[in-house]
Amino acid sequence: MDRLDPARAYAACVLGGTDPAAVAAPLEDLGLTRTETEDGMIVLSADGLPYAITVDPGEGHCDVTSESFGTDVAMGKLMIVGGMAGFQADDSAPCIALLIAGIRAEVTSSGNDPICYDEATSNVRFTLADGT
Repeated sequence: MDRLDPARAYAACVLGGTDPAAVAAPLEDLGLTRTETEDGMIVLSADGLPYAITVDPGEGHCDVTSESFGTDVAMGKLMIVGGMAGFQADDSAPCIALLIAGIRAEVTSSGNDPICYDEATSNVRFTLADGT
């Protein structure tokens, strides 16, 4: 699995949760650059990378967003991560969501008004399954 594979970012969000340092460490080792925003979020990105990771500990989520691949690709990669960690479907979500090791991962399009399916963009939001 190379650094372009979003499964690495998904795994980092599952393992790190909403702890910016825990999410960032394995991704910085791959050459991603960590930027801290004024409101306490971190963004991890790199030139040529088809996705970016945003960790917001205040709101309690880790997002992996792509403007290069759609929700079908995102779900396929998420299934790989979920298959390794064990997963179950989360039927309470409006869009496709999985519960993976105590983390809820919901797949939508990117943008301010996300939809459940988009061929061109995707966002996978990881939150603690109990909502805390």
